[in-house]
Amino acid sequence: MWRVIVGAVIGFAVFDRIAAATGSVRGEAGLVVAPVVILTLLVLDRLLFKHPLRASFVTLPLRAPDSRGMYAALAISAALLLGYPLYAWLTGARLTLHPGWLLLLPGLIAQAGIAEELLFRGFVYGRLRDVYPFWRAALLSLIPFVAAHLILFATMPPLIAGTAVLLSAVISFPLARLYDLGGHTIWAPALVHTVIQGSIKLVDVDAAHQTSLALAWMGACLVVPWLVFAVPRLPGGLKHLAPSPAPA
Repeated sequence: MWRVIVGAVIGFAVFDRIAAATGSVRGEAGLVVAPVVILTLLVLDRLLFKHPLRASFVTLPLRAPDSRGMYAALAISAALLLGYPLYAWLTGARLTLHPGWLLLLPGLIAQAGIAEELLFRGFVYGRLRDVYPFWRAALLSLIPFVAAHLILFATMPPLIAGTAVLLSAVISFPLARLYDLGGHTIWAPALVHTVIQGSIKLVDVDAAHQTSLALAWMGACLVVPWLVFAVPRLPGGLKHLAPSPAPA
């Protein structure tokens, strides 16, 4: 377990500092952040778990996903995105896409989806899942995921930051389940994570509705991703193609 914690701390420190140094709030430098995080995790896997770099890259959860996980992720993402027109209809708010959103999207996918999910689901949860059942592994992996979001209190109003931290705790379980359903790959949780974190950064609203939209969005994100647990597991569950040594 200590190796997982050390890896999570170092991995997030690299992620956070690179994103801060490049001013990548909306994924402006996401295509730089993601490769740096991947390289960092490869090195950490070698140093902490003694995997050769080539073997580590093969066992990282970047291979092709299981279709069940991707279908579930697509359904959840579509349900969440439908919340925007519903909110506009109920409140009369005028929603617009952030200028240059299409150019920002690849960086957001790389940063909020691939980099974060590779760290928190692929490296942290994945290593724990090698030796623990789902709920225990998901609960343990929640700790560094929530701790990383405490930094939000430095940049957001307390109500928004507190709700966001609560959201990070609650969605860690559906994201972990998506990781399992996707054949122990990050692509399904990366899609949902990108929608949850990225879309709110690419949708603009007038000042009068900013707080209510943020709270309504986070409320939807607290509930909708849990629909993944309606997808039945395959008999016997799914196993890693190349199990890692037990965390210690």
